[in-house]
Amino acid sequence: MADTAELQRVWPDLVTAVCSDVGSDRAAGMLAMVRPQGLLGSTVVLNTPSASVKTYVDSTLAVALAQHAGSRLGAPITIAVSIDPTLDLRPEQAELDLTTPNMH
Repeated sequence: MADTAELQRVWPDLVTAVCSDVGSDRAAGMLAMVRPQGLLGSTVVLNTPSASVKTYVDSTLAVALAQHAGSRLGAPITIAVSIDPTLDLRPEQAELDLTTPNMH
């Protein structure tokens, strides 16, 4: 069985495949706000920043995510989506803030 590191490795390809299947710019936008938290047994745990993103992933993308994750990870997969309102959607911005001097 795959592990969390493997999930992290395949996540970008998984997102691309799901967006291609769904064929919607909205799917790409929503998946840009999703972070893979880990793999717990045969369940991929995903974090989202809000209830609306969670609902969209659960109702529109979960089946395609499970199918593509299963094919990439080599086992049947289920998807669990949680809400983390503290989710940092722009890690590169956090790095910028640490290196940019305060000009005030």
